[in-house]
Amino acid sequence: MNEDRIMIGDRLKHLINENGMDIDKDTLLTEFGFAKSSMQKYLTNVRRPSLEHLVNLARIFNTSVDYIVGYTDYVLDTWDYDFLKEFGEFSKEKINDYFIKRGNYTLPSSDTHYTLLFYIVFNSLSNGRTLEDFIGEEKEKFIFTVDTLVKTCMNIIDMPNSPHFSIAEAELLHENIQLYNDGDYRFTDEQIISNLEENTELEHSEKIALLKSYLQQNIATTQRAINLLNELENE
Repeated sequence: MNEDRIMIGDRLKHLINENGMDIDKDTLLTEFGFAKSSMQKYLTNVRRPSLEHLVNLARIFNTSVDYIVGYTDYVLDTWDYDFLKEFGEFSKEKINDYFIKRGNYTLPSSDTHYTLLFYIVFNSLSNGRTLEDFIGEEKEKFIFTVDTLVKTCMNIIDMPNSPHFSIAEAELLHENIQLYNDGDYRFTDEQIISNLEENTELEHSEKIALLKSYLQQNIATTQRAINLLNELENE
């Protein structure tokens, strides 16, 4: 008895158990053209399913023919509690292969969430281009941009794990991002001042030092803006 038949029987038993089926009671098998005796032979590895039966079995259990015959270990579509984790791991492998083959680039993190977010952000910003379409400095700059945005997203997702987290701060962050996207950057100044006003842990002298530093930076930035405005008006 060869190994692929043993694998098929084991895989079918697993799928039946995971889907909570009982072949002695369920009529689902007969609806797809299976006799109980045939299924018993498949489960005991006495007979190998035909291609037509393999396709129908994959449809019954919401999986792939590749999984049933042992070409992959990913069930993918069965409704077990590990579905999302399995789907994430499967996607991570495919995404890593994609960037290696299409751009000779290895993602800097093996974290599943990072990999999925990297692909989502890359796909959103690339306008249909693959990584191999980016060359030299442009490629480095684009990867850096995607990596920075992904890390920002991951930090936001991780916010609830902070002991200081509050949903009000998350809502404020969301509003500030919207303001930024609309070209309104006032929230940065307001946030800095609000934090200093509400902070009870900093010493009086520390607040003074921070305010002086903040004002000096803003004075310098304001002067640059005035100079640029004068140049534009005089052109």
